[in-house]
Amino acid sequence: MGRKYHGAACRTCRRRGRKCTRELPACQSCIDKGNECEGYAFKFAGLASRGFLSGHAGVGEVRFKRNPGPRKANRTQVQQQERNEQPLPLVDPSQLPLVQDDGDDVPPSGESVMLDLSSPGPAPQDWQLVESGIRDETPQRGSITDGEVTLSASENLEDSQRRCELPNPFVGPSAAMNLFHLPVELSFVLEYHFHEAAAKLCVDNDAARNPYREYIYPLALQRPALLYACAALSSVHYSTRHKNEAFLVDALRFRGKALSRLQESMWCVDSSLDESNLATLLMLILCDLCMGGPSNFETYFTMAKSLINLRGPLRTPDNFVEQYISWMDIMSCASTSRQPVFTIEDVASLHQRNLDWSHDVVPCATDLFYIFLDIVSLHKNTQLGATDVDAQLQSLKMRILTSPPRVERGMPWFHLTEAYRFGILLYAALLFDKTQDEDEMAWLVSSIIQHAKSIPSRSGWADQLLWPLFHAGLRMSDPRQQDWLRGKLSEMQTSGGFRNVTSAQEVLEMCWRGEVSGKYADLLVKQGVGDMIVI
Repeated sequence: MGRKYHGAACRTCRRRGRKCTRELPACQSCIDKGNECEGYAFKFAGLASRGFLSGHAGVGEVRFKRNPGPRKANRTQVQQQERNEQPLPLVDPSQLPLVQDDGDDVPPSGESVMLDLSSPGPAPQDWQLVESGIRDETPQRGSITDGEVTLSASENLEDSQRRCELPNPFVGPSAAMNLFHLPVELSFVLEYHFHEAAAKLCVDNDAARNPYREYIYPLALQRPALLYACAALSSVHYSTRHKNEAFLVDALRFRGKALSRLQESMWCVDSSLDESNLATLLMLILCDLCMGGPSNFETYFTMAKSLINLRGPLRTPDNFVEQYISWMDIMSCASTSRQPVFTIEDVASLHQRNLDWSHDVVPCATDLFYIFLDIVSLHKNTQLGATDVDAQLQSLKMRILTSPPRVERGMPWFHLTEAYRFGILLYAALLFDKTQDEDEMAWLVSSIIQHAKSIPSRSGWADQLLWPLFHAGLRMSDPRQQDWLRGKLSEMQTSGGFRNVTSAQEVLEMCWRGEVSGKYADLLVKQGVGDMIVI
């Protein structure tokens, strides 16, 4: 018996705008696509499923005839061409008169900017970069748009010159987003990144120079992969601080888009040499770190090492990105059994020992960090005998104790570096599993606690205490100290916005309950998933 066909397409094919086989009882197109066929809606064939004839039993019922305009696809294409052909309103600053900015003043560095976080904006919608109009053009510094400035006729010209200057489009997100036509779904998270998340990524939240505002943010406005990576990190950060799981879902979506566009930029050598690729890797590492739990960080570090070697002498400003990635690689492999991707020679090539870290990348003094590198290398070296290891370990321990304190940058920085000093001593004791004096261990733990209490709460310095506090917690047996550490870690997560604090606390809770047995190098590793970074 032959197949039976309906006179019109099924509901599913009509809604999706695709060709329908019109077979009964269900069309073959829906079956092949794996969709449920919703059946055939019309009794009579030939009537419209949408438009001004939709819902009528016959054409005779329609008492009007509308002259349809151009199709929606044509209108969209014409509007897109007109928008792309319209030049950006850039003006040469040297040709502008002395003007007064009537827009929102950007507060000076150090002042807190309050956002209305109760209404984060409209619900995110999926979008295409081609439709959003993102371009690779870099706007001129000091350029302004129409309507941003006015000049009072009664104002004295000299007074205006003294107290007014041309606004920079990169000092705030609103002007730059207008220039690059960013979509609505990213407006809130990028504004949150600029005002809130960027400050929390630095050791000193009130630092005059913030590389995440001055370097990462302007570069992200021109590179889609970095733009999505910043949006993913900011979404996770907001979700952690304000306990909004909807932003965590958006972060996973933005992270996937960032990885996809980063992969596209690796297709040719010219695009892979762009500095935004390294910055994208940095923001993705921070995003996974902010999400907490184990992750395959080694893949990021290996890719970053390959890009650095491929770029040769090319470096990001002040080696900021390279230093930060190498620092996190060393801290990751220090607590696991894997070998570091960046060797001591690589770290030394990215940093000069007589200088401080670029933009305070590492919350640890440079001399202490190089001693820490020697301890990690000593543990990874399996060719030395037990006697040689003990001798070198005692020498490194004396170097740590005799290292001069850092007091030139204020007391918070002093207490932070001292907490890392005692944390490195505890780390060496745990790593080599040596029999230690209980009084010495209690002294190291109490010293870390006292320095942590001396740092102002909910500050950038206090948020960087996770690594020394974690190693102190592994040696804690007093319930009072454990309760204090629980409260401190909860405060650090709320202030800093990173969920790896909760991951570290879960490991400590298992150790305190006696549920963890094994080597120190196995505490932060989950087989088949990856490892955790506790910094």
